[in-house]
Amino acid sequence: MPNIAVVLKSEVSRLVRKEVRQDLEDLKKALRAQRTENTAMKKQLAAVERTLAKLSATLSDSPKAVQATDAQPRAPGKRAPAPASNTDFRASFSPEGFAQLRKSWNLSAESMGSLVGASGQSVYKWERKGVMPRDKQLAQIWAIKDLTRDQALAQLAKLQG
Repeated sequence: MPNIAVVLKSEVSRLVRKEVRQDLEDLKKALRAQRTENTAMKKQLAAVERTLAKLSATLSDSPKAVQATDAQPRAPGKRAPAPASNTDFRASFSPEGFAQLRKSWNLSAESMGSLVGASGQSVYKWERKGVMPRDKQLAQIWAIKDLTRDQALAQLAKLQG
């Protein structure tokens, strides 16, 4: 006949294992639910980030946004302050504005490309929203955007000859 202490000890161990197993199952269910919720939140965050990027691009292209960001009016000959970083150059680039600038100066794509250190084909791609200019060209575009037509032609003549 077994000792009562041994029987009692084995019964207590069995009951504890049963309770722990049930608690562990509950924890596993909660963990699965949290992982599912985390995945859904990551997808939602990605969608919000895409929407934010589209909105910021739209705002940077709109003339009202440019007026709203300029707190002080500039004198006619004064330039806008240069962006602080390359990401600001990238955010401030507008294919439509670039095309309008080139057309207002009555320059070919090849000539405009010479001014900014790129080819005419690159200029066409930038204007068609297919490709974003590289950082070096963005800085050049920013540097020439406030020139007059005569200044741009003079700089082009200096580059060519």
